Amino acid sequence: ADVIHRPTLTGTEDFVYFEREPTLQEIAYLVDTTRVSGLRLVSNILEFLDQNGTPRLRVRSPYLFDESGRRHGAALTVRGCAVDTDPHPPWGRALTHPGATACTVAVSWQDARVRYPALVDPQWGTTMSMIEARTRHAATLLDASALAGRVLITGGFDAAGQALASAELY
Repeated sequence: ADVIHRPTLTGTEDFVYFEREPTLQEIAYLVDTTRVSGLRLVSNILEFLDQNGTPRLRVRSPYLFDESGRRHGAALTVRGCAVDTDPHPPWGRALTHPGATACTVAVSWQDARVRYPALVDPQWGTTMSMIEARTRHAATLLDASALAGRVLITGGFDAAGQALASAELY
């Protein structure tokens, strides 16, 4: 495969190009977790948490485009570390410490409909921006004790005008 790293203001985007179908449909990253207090994998999004449970680094849900321009989903998995999969917000609960100084973060796809060449796009970034760009969404300042001062972003539309049925918490 060929790899192109595209630095952005909030992280890096990897574009991994496969001319032909690889023997193993997976990209594996060895990640140093010595300064990570917790890992959280929910809705195919991996977050690296600080000691307060605040996400500091995020791997967005990866995907790939095949030769016909069709978008296919890819899965994120973590091997060698403990991971929290609870969909509740990470603040105010016990962290799931990685339990190791390094682990493997894998992006995999098993879609037989992918026609090669194909481009896989995992994006790594800080949590300074929303997971999914959206317009005409709702934003609500929360006042519940555990979530006081946080903002809940819900719904809206993506860049293509498709309705979003998701939420994000800041």
